[in-house]
Amino acid sequence: MSRKKMIFTGISIVLLVLFLVGYNYQKSDLKPIEITKITKQQGAETHPAPSSDGQFVAYNKVSLVNGNTDLYIQNVRSLQSPPQQITFDAHKEGFSAWSNSGKYLYFSRDNEEKNQCMIVKLDVASLQETEITHCEMGVSHLYLDISPDDKTLAYSHKAETDEEFGIYFLRLDQPNALPIRFSCHDNCHYRDRDMAFSPDRQTIAVSRRTNDYDENIFLVNLKNKESVQLTSGEEDILGFTWNRSGKKLIYATQKSDNRYSYILDLDTKEVKNLNIPNFNFPALAKKSNQLFYQVLSEKYHISHLPLDDGVANSPFPSIQSEFNHLNSDYSKLKNSIVYSSNESGYYELWSSDPNGENKKQLTNLKTVAQSPGWSHNGQKIAFLSVPEDSIFILDVKTHKITKLPSPFKNHYRPTWSYDDKAIISSIAETNISGLYQIDIASGNTKQLTFDKGRLGIMTSPKTLLYSIPGEGLWQKNIIDNTPSVNVIPASLFRTRYTWVYNNNGVYFKQKTKNVYQLNFYDLIDKRLTPLIRIPKHALKNTTALTLAENPKRLLFTSAGNPQGSIHMLRHPLL
Repeated sequence: MSRKKMIFTGISIVLLVLFLVGYNYQKSDLKPIEITKITKQQGAETHPAPSSDGQFVAYNKVSLVNGNTDLYIQNVRSLQSPPQQITFDAHKEGFSAWSNSGKYLYFSRDNEEKNQCMIVKLDVASLQETEITHCEMGVSHLYLDISPDDKTLAYSHKAETDEEFGIYFLRLDQPNALPIRFSCHDNCHYRDRDMAFSPDRQTIAVSRRTNDYDENIFLVNLKNKESVQLTSGEEDILGFTWNRSGKKLIYATQKSDNRYSYILDLDTKEVKNLNIPNFNFPALAKKSNQLFYQVLSEKYHISHLPLDDGVANSPFPSIQSEFNHLNSDYSKLKNSIVYSSNESGYYELWSSDPNGENKKQLTNLKTVAQSPGWSHNGQKIAFLSVPEDSIFILDVKTHKITKLPSPFKNHYRPTWSYDDKAIISSIAETNISGLYQIDIASGNTKQLTFDKGRLGIMTSPKTLLYSIPGEGLWQKNIIDNTPSVNVIPASLFRTRYTWVYNNNGVYFKQKTKNVYQLNFYDLIDKRLTPLIRIPKHALKNTTALTLAENPKRLLFTSAGNPQGSIHMLRHPLL
């Protein structure tokens, strides 16, 4: 071997050895991922709030009996010890946040008996409660956070004069201080939802939703309110938290009910996947750097309630699998239902017989297709999809999909005019309220109601039946424009979407103290007939109702028993 070859071979060996040494050093220096299950009780344990030192974590526990929620605290250093229950009422406690001092826990509470929501300050040692301000009643996710100096409480709220929800600040160090809105107030075209103060107290991370399919995280300067968008293309943000250095943001997202976990480096803007399954609502213990998060499994399926048998004891599954199936609508002419399912990885439109047989995928949009509704002649299906909450129309025979030429961007669930030539929808835009009729061919619009009408169904060529959230069911003659008439009072009817018309009567969901009740209301005799009671957790809150025939059955979206637990994560990327 020549001298030159010997030198080349020697250098190659040295470089290879150095590479292997460096690789093994790097590999050994990379700490493994550690996941510890913190809570192990039956049911849904959600929304972790760790103390700053990481010794304790507060969380919500949902009762499977009545749907009420109480707060518990688990000692992380003594997992063999049972958790301590810290609220004992018949109300619903929401998200919580621990003061950095570790002395207080702040949380929201819905009191249905008083029809009010309050932000409560709890002394953790004595369990003494102090109500400090009002909040919006009936909000499923009322977010809150505490500034690093414990002087400011941030929470999501909508005052009577507000167009949209936003973030409010309340000074905790000033007695009798009033909440001040931090978010945009007028003509915003978005709503701020979740929030997290940065460790340096200079900025606040905020999630902003522009429509049902677009929510992203922004970084907002606390002094001048200038914002920078941090994420893009996300559908739902399921919580976020800062790491201890304030250089990274850990966040959870959801697309078509599939959960994802990420960490964002604010300096490099690099996003890395943490690859943690069922990752929801992360929360960091600010001093110990322990990351807590919620694991929650939610499954939805289509159930039916037989109506021909006289007495209905319980609903039965129609379409149930390891995937989610939502919001069916029945066509009498086709004897078929259309519904949304994430069986393909995305929420697409599917059809089947009312009993779930002969399933067929109708769309392949690889995005979100929701809230489908058959035309009266059974030839077309209207549904919501992106961009924004646009309305699309599927021709069942040709499979052609066209976008409704609507002048509006954001729509609520669509239904059909009596002659199938127009779509009826409420508009989800600022300063626009009521139901509109939108011509399919021209896009010309006619405002049908001038109230907060949400879902409208044509029961004849001139008669519109529609719901106003919390204010009952109403009827209007759209030809002569006479004033609307209340046909079911708000004391009985408060639902937005969970109702369907049939033969001078209405099937609808009624919320009672501990359960949902499905009823039939005869519009001629003004008589209410209860059909069945269903636990709150077993019925999706915004489900559509549809009535199938031969045999006669009421179809709706059911939810399985929610199973949730709190986990702790140690990850090298944190």
